[in-house]
Amino acid sequence: VFLQGNDLLVGHEIKQIQKDKTLEALYLKPLDKLIEKNGGFAYVDKEQSLTLMIDLKTEGIATLNTLVTRLKKYPRLTACKTLMITVSGNMPIPALWKNSPPFIHFDGRPGITYTPDQQKRIRLISASFLSFSKWNGTDKLTQRDREKLVAIIEAAHAINKPFRFWATPDFPESWTKLIELGVDIINTDDVVGLATFLKERK
Repeated sequence: VFLQGNDLLVGHEIKQIQKDKTLEALYLKPLDKLIEKNGGFAYVDKEQSLTLMIDLKTEGIATLNTLVTRLKKYPRLTACKTLMITVSGNMPIPALWKNSPPFIHFDGRPGITYTPDQQKRIRLISASFLSFSKWNGTDKLTQRDREKLVAIIEAAHAINKPFRFWATPDFPESWTKLIELGVDIINTDDVVGLATFLKERK
């Protein structure tokens, strides 16, 4: 999201934003209706949880404060125990996380030692795949790269957090490899393709 005036506009790049494509219109209002329909839960199956990742593209604290103000208009969302509202991108430093209400979670980063209280606010650990490997998804993954990738994933698992790479190769062969490595959450621009792939894997 980009903070433009008092609006939170959705787009991966600033040139993509449009005044009618607000966070409220695209996400908060539909989710509010869904959670109302499901009796206060993100899914009919009350054991399943949903993570709403919100990538702050503009200055962190101002954008986050506006997000919190907007979310407070939707008490069903902030009270839902199976909806994890998670902030990524231009996040405040971990020492400032305590200033955000408890319904805000954060996207952690590898290589940072978090306090126990900060760990409680982390929904997942994420990193750029390209920071650890240039593997293109089709060539053989080198043993050195495999060891680096597995080590970073296992470090997240050691503090009981799921792990995600962004900027990964994005097709079935790469998804298979990421699963084998132990990645918990797969980033994709091909949502339908990934859903089909996962259903076929069962």
